[in-house]
Amino acid sequence: MWTALEALAREAVGGDIVASVSVSQFLRRRFSLRPIGEPGSSCRISLLSGLSRVPEGEFVDRRQELGLLLRRFEGATQGIGEVVAITGEPGIGKSRLLFELRRRIPSDQGRWAEGHCYSFAAVTPYFPMFQLIRDLCGLEEIDTSETVIAKLEAVADRAGVARGDMVPALAALLGMKGDADDEAAVAPEIMKSQVFAAARALVIGLSRERPSWCWWKTCSGWTRPRRPCSPAWPRASAPLASCSW
Repeated sequence: MWTALEALAREAVGGDIVASVSVSQFLRRRFSLRPIGEPGSSCRISLLSGLSRVPEGEFVDRRQELGLLLRRFEGATQGIGEVVAITGEPGIGKSRLLFELRRRIPSDQGRWAEGHCYSFAAVTPYFPMFQLIRDLCGLEEIDTSETVIAKLEAVADRAGVARGDMVPALAALLGMKGDADDEAAVAPEIMKSQVFAAARALVIGLSRERPSWCWWKTCSGWTRPRRPCSPAWPRASAPLASCSW
C-alpha cells in the first residue's frame, strides 16, 4: 500500500487530487478524471462541471422529452422563465437527457450552472447553491479570498446588481470575509433570506445577457414536483430556466 501511495505522491503537484487506476473506475460517475500519463495510468480528479462527461451509448427513446425541454428553452429566450422537474428511477437517463439538451444549444445562447445534492454534503448548508454560484461567477478552487471577492464584484457590476446587495451574502456563503461591517454573525433565517435574495438578483441580472439554466440534482435521483416558481426563481421576470431532478 505504501508503495502505491508513494508512487501517486511523486506524480502529483501541489493542490492535486490523484487516484490509482483501480480506484478511478469507481469515481467516473461523479468526478472528472484526467490521466496523468499514458492511458491506463493514474488520474487527476476534479468535480464534474456543467455535464462535462460525455455519456457512452446511443441516445434513444427520449425525443419527446427532449423536444419539450427545447421548447422550454425557446420560451426562456423570450423572457418566460420556467421550472421543470424531471423524475425517474436511478439510471433511467435523466442526466443523459439534459446532456443531450445542452449539446443541442450553442454555448453562446445559454448560461449553464449545476448544483448537486451529494450524500457526503448532507450536513453542508446551501451546498447546491454553493456550486451554482461558483459556476455563475467563474470561481476556481485555487482562487484566493481576494480573487473571489474581486470576481463577485465584477459579476455584480456586469449583472447590474448593487455590490452591497450581492457580494457580502455570497462571500459569506463561500466562506470568504468581506468588510468588517459584513462579518458580524447573523441569524440563520436572515442568512438564508440574504443568500437567496443575492442569488436571485445574480441569476436575473445575468439572464438579461442570455438565458440561464440552473440544474438542481438530488443524490437519490428522485424529486417531488414543486410549485412552478419560488421566491428565489421567478417565472417571468427574466429568461431563466431551472431544472430539478
